[in-house]
Amino acid sequence: MNIPQFRKSRVDGLKNPIPLTACARRAINELRRYSGAPDLALISGAQLLIERARIQHLRFRGRIAAGGSCRLIRCADHLLAISLPRESDWELVPAWLETDHEQFDGKQGSWNRLANRLRELPAKYLLERSAILGIAAARADQITAPPVSFAQISHVSPPAAKKEPSGIRRPLVVDLSALWAGPLCSHILQIMGATVIKVESPERPDGARSGNQDFYRLLNQNKLSVSLSFNDDADINRLNRLLHHADIVIEGSRPRALSNIGIDATEMVSATPGKVWVSITAYGRTPPHDQLVGFGDDAAAAAGLSVLMKQAIGDYAFGGDAIADPLTGIHAALAAWMSWLQGGGELIALSLRDVVSFCIHRELDEDPETLIEGCRHWSNDAHLSSRLPHHRRAAQGHVAALGEDTQMVYAQLGID
Repeated sequence: MNIPQFRKSRVDGLKNPIPLTACARRAINELRRYSGAPDLALISGAQLLIERARIQHLRFRGRIAAGGSCRLIRCADHLLAISLPRESDWELVPAWLETDHEQFDGKQGSWNRLANRLRELPAKYLLERSAILGIAAARADQITAPPVSFAQISHVSPPAAKKEPSGIRRPLVVDLSALWAGPLCSHILQIMGATVIKVESPERPDGARSGNQDFYRLLNQNKLSVSLSFNDDADINRLNRLLHHADIVIEGSRPRALSNIGIDATEMVSATPGKVWVSITAYGRTPPHDQLVGFGDDAAAAAGLSVLMKQAIGDYAFGGDAIADPLTGIHAALAAWMSWLQGGGELIALSLRDVVSFCIHRELDEDPETLIEGCRHWSNDAHLSSRLPHHRRAAQGHVAALGEDTQMVYAQLGID
């Protein structure tokens, strides 16, 4: 696949004061250009970047992420972004810091005790141990070097015949991802006409199901729901057959997670002509980054967004609401669609950090003053979406219960 070479364009100044809006808008414009989907005209890049914050009435909180589960905390020698969104993450903290379990009970008051302990420890030690234990932590006081593109493309097999954007057939998408970036990617593809099958395990369904229902319903409307167990050999066999039928696969797992159940992305693409495999990770698929855990807030900070906020307001801070997630979801949809049109046969790898880094450097090269001014608006506005003129989207379609369509999908695809 050839990554689109976007034309330069300025951010819309005070009309759209959202940092990194230009990159999001360009990607949406390319999708409109190559799909012709009329419903895409109802969506803007700026709107998608701020959508969750608008729905949940989130506010700028400086060194505390808008969603509350990530914080910027100084250790002995550097500033770290640390995400602890689940109780299971807090259970790992005592082992991470080699301290008593009684100090960290999973409540928000533990953040102060965490900060006090971090002041005593160097970043290298903390990051090495967080990688081993599966805690999302990253340096937040540097801007990473620019990646070549927002996605890494591996040409696995010869492409199938190219498709015409105006053709009748639309791709079958199997989405194994959860939370935000991956589901947003398949949501956009569904708007463009794709049939989307959302696959979840009954033992560990998409965590967004238990979150804000308005946001979950918005991203997952009109998708078919298949439930199968990753601990059951028969279900894993059904999953393999389902993936074989897919034109586009979206997954957000670390590579080891799928390999543990015998699924290899490269082999899957090689076995089925024209398949597109979209892999979304926090920090990349290649060692040593392939085992790192991350979320939208810490990944954006790791790319350098907190440094830009310091330039804008004089202190390190989070910009927006887990902005790496919507940016990555938008660009993943663009990469998947373009690859499918051009015949597929590709493994497309995107990381939350690298997508933000790509967008940061693109906008720094084109219009640094507008980017910094946009960052300043995060702190000037009491409400994160107060300056956005766009209407608030709401779910209009059916939202399937977990596993609601399993038997129908199996019957239609001939899966026993």
